[in-house]
Amino acid sequence: MKTMISLAMTTTKRMMNSRGLRHSAALRMAVFPLALLLSAVPAVLLTQPAAAQSAAKQRTVEGSVETKDGAKVNGAVVYLRDSKANSIKSFVTDAQGHYRFVQLSPSTDYEVWSELNGKKSKVRSISSFDDHPSFIFTLVLPS
Repeated sequence: MKTMISLAMTTTKRMMNSRGLRHSAALRMAVFPLALLLSAVPAVLLTQPAAAQSAAKQRTVEGSVETKDGAKVNGAVVYLRDSKANSIKSFVTDAQGHYRFVQLSPSTDYEVWSELNGKKSKVRSISSFDDHPSFIFTLVLPS
């Protein structure tokens, strides 16, 4: 970091000297803001990578599919509809009735529901205005 500042100061001094401005107040005024700016750049770059920032803003939707009496449903299909792209992702529940959707955009509205043997649960909605990073839904299939 000190190397970057001294390089910038040396370059600025050379530019100012080539214009006939020796160690004057104008030179000091030109070098100081440049050094200050260069000292702040690494701090900004080291705070958090852009990929980590966008990953932190992504959402997850998970939960389980159950019958009315609370039994977990294995093999139910859970659908996630993206309202922006009008696309649907699906997930087949595991033996514990669990499902999970990851890396969802926070600026998109979603709908989640499950189906098995012609029976459909109620549709759950996720709004882009809701700022929660994760949602847990229990989807209940009618008997």
